[in-house]
Amino acid sequence: MGGWAFGTRGASVERDSGRPVVTSRVDLSIVIPAYREAHRLGSSLDTLARFLEPGRLGTVEVVVVVASRDDTATAARSRAASIEHLRVIEIPNMGKGGAVRLGLLDAVGRHRLFMDADLATPLRHVEAARASLEQGADVVIGVRDLRSAHRGPRRFVSTSGNAMARLLAVPGVRDTQCGFKAFTAEAAGAILSRQRVTGWAFDIELLAIARRLDYRIDAIPVPDWTDVAGGTIPTRALAGSAVTAFGGLLGITANRALGRYR
Repeated sequence: MGGWAFGTRGASVERDSGRPVVTSRVDLSIVIPAYREAHRLGSSLDTLARFLEPGRLGTVEVVVVVASRDDTATAARSRAASIEHLRVIEIPNMGKGGAVRLGLLDAVGRHRLFMDADLATPLRHVEAARASLEQGADVVIGVRDLRSAHRGPRRFVSTSGNAMARLLAVPGVRDTQCGFKAFTAEAAGAILSRQRVTGWAFDIELLAIARRLDYRIDAIPVPDWTDVAGGTIPTRALAGSAVTAFGGLLGITANRALGRYR
């Protein structure tokens, strides 16, 4: 059964520096956490390469954080010729939140965005996220229509999970767990350095920390988000993932009460 594991500390990290890029000249870093994505990562990177036509978003680096010992890293490196500044980081499986944290902190762009390897959020929303950051936002989040984004058990888990997140951690945020979020470099450093949760509630924690630090959070609608088949959480594992997320949510509530995000 595929899925992210959680909590590995002191793990070794293998970096592939790719082509050198001057830090001060990177306008945007796109971080893609990838676990057992060999079957579609190449195609996703091809789509991303076409989107990143010269000059469209300035200088962009793509950081793929691979947490599985299969062909995912090979699939990523095979696209080095089409993406000018591509880096691949291989890590042990420490949870999606751990992969996102490492990727965003290792990134060098003045704006930093993470998105899922399946491109569930269409790439056109990258430009909207960049525009919000340019206009003063510190954090930008994608917001799906949760009534139509999922079907069956996934819809119940998604809507109930977001309701609990709003109640306990981030009131007023309609969608905490869309895998599409962007940060200024300063906000990324401050937020990710305080992150403690690496499991499925990590998105909620990032927003709770941003709120605690009084960062401006802008939401952009992504009504065309697609629940892509073949993800790393099979339907039969939803109950376990929901329990894990709820435990993480309780941890976030406790950390906030204890002042650990100051």
